[in-house]
Amino acid sequence: ILRNPVDRMFSTYSMYRSNGIDTEQDIAKAFEKDYKGYLAGKNARTNYYKHGLYANQVKYFFDRFPKEKVKIILFEDFINDTKNVVLERLEYLKLPVMNEMEFDIWANKAIEGGANKTIRISRLLIGIIPKCIRNRVPIKIEKFLKTTIRKKVSSNKQAAGYVKDPALCKEYMEKYIDDIKELEKLIGRDLSIWIDKYS
Repeated sequence: ILRNPVDRMFSTYSMYRSNGIDTEQDIAKAFEKDYKGYLAGKNARTNYYKHGLYANQVKYFFDRFPKEKVKIILFEDFINDTKNVVLERLEYLKLPVMNEMEFDIWANKAIEGGANKTIRISRLLIGIIPKCIRNRVPIKIEKFLKTTIRKKVSSNKQAAGYVKDPALCKEYMEKYIDDIKELEKLIGRDLSIWIDKYS
């Protein structure tokens, strides 16, 4: 699944802030430090910019496998038509469709200082239930339990916030344009929706 690389940078920053990988509170400084490291050839812990350079990553797979065996899904397609995207993949892979499958989109809200703890605690509490019983619990009930536990544990935490500064978004989109154009050629898709969003 490929996402607008600028949106992916912001999302990754939020995740890294919430789990302590990046402690820089100023998102522009975090991106600048990461980008300078990329230009200097340093292997950063964050790789905000590098991971959004999709063309070479896709080419790597196309060089090793027939194109028809590599499925590229755009994040926008997945969000806008989740059910059909999933069902199409299951059909291609000859996997059964489970009756209990849900296709609701759950927002991923990073929680500063508490996300990792929340996830660990919810996994621990769910993990107490013996596997033989857990495997028989309907998915809806398991989701309900996980959500309830996470809400209880994280109820007093603040979301790791940032504002998507339009100038910052535009700056990084300009850095990605050449790679996006190359990606368009590789996958045969018009990605102007990504470019136009921050132009």
